[in-house]
Amino acid sequence: VNDDLKVNLVFNQFDMPLAQDPLGLKRSELIRDPSMAGTNAVTAKTRKIVLQNQLGSSTTYTLDKDHSLTGRIYYGTRDNTQYQTTSWIGLNRTYYGVGLQYNARSVVSDTPVEWAAGYEFDRSREYRQSGGVTSSGQKSGTLSRSEDNQSENSDLFVQGTALLSDHVTLAAGLRNSTVRFSSDDYMPVIVGDPDGSGSVVYRATTPVLGLTYHASDALNLYANYGKGFESPTLAEMAYSGNNPAAGPFNTALNASSSQHYELGAKWTPSDHSRVDLALYQ
Repeated sequence: VNDDLKVNLVFNQFDMPLAQDPLGLKRSELIRDPSMAGTNAVTAKTRKIVLQNQLGSSTTYTLDKDHSLTGRIYYGTRDNTQYQTTSWIGLNRTYYGVGLQYNARSVVSDTPVEWAAGYEFDRSREYRQSGGVTSSGQKSGTLSRSEDNQSENSDLFVQGTALLSDHVTLAAGLRNSTVRFSSDDYMPVIVGDPDGSGSVVYRATTPVLGLTYHASDALNLYANYGKGFESPTLAEMAYSGNNPAAGPFNTALNASSSQHYELGAKWTPSDHSRVDLALYQ
């Protein structure tokens, strides 16, 4: 738009009106004709139909040569219907998100520092349906699932890099994450098919820390430490137990956590060669 304000706008659409599913082939079938369809693929008309639209924008506003603000926003929809040999699955998803980040360069006690801080929020909500049976590739019988599943995350973060001396650089970051899952089950509660509604929240604060020693213009030595956090996916929450078509929302799943350690060196002995060495756990 001008030298201080830059705006990017992106739209994309993915339209797959018919993707036939050949199912699995035996080794002899694959050798004879790899383009043939597997058992029941033709009679059951196994296929997948997908339509996705997404619109997003990012904006960067330069306050001055050392300070800037960046914002993002996006919105999208996805319709997905899959016909298997004996059942079908339908997903209608709406998702959106926003984010804001502040970047700055400053000097603290004669130490140059580059840092950033921000907030991110993302949400996805989908209406999930599945049927007990299909007949000649068409929906048949009553629904076995009818529910709304939702996932969202809310994150705060800060990160920075400080040039402690001509030979030492310190990098650090901290992220606080909150991830929520919920499900609203619309099927009637009967024996063998309990209420699939439920919700669960995961929270974690994960730090990272790195130190680099610039031994020379051609050699860097470094050490890093970090913690990681990964929640289950919405699909893992939705499908659980011995009867995934009618099972309850799986709020018993735990998030995974990790710790990472790394020592290494990066060396460029000449303009045409480079050596990287890393020891990590």
